[in-house]
Amino acid sequence: PILEQLPQGVLLLDEAGRCGYANPAARELLCLTDDALLGAPLTHYLDAFEMGVDVHAPGGHRQVC
Repeated sequence: PILEQLPQGVLLLDEAGRCGYANPAARELLCLTDDALLGAPLTHYLDAFEMGVDVHAPGGHRQVC
């Protein structure tokens, strides 16, 4: 899968801010395992102001030109 190969950390969060997926770069950056991240609210690990969050609605998309 493409997300597994990215050098950037990618997290997928649900509407409540709980982690549903973390690629290897994200796990390494946060020094956390899937067991620690999956299902946990990201704010448990990061202050909301420290997060550079790009939010997309389910089924939404982002186009970069």
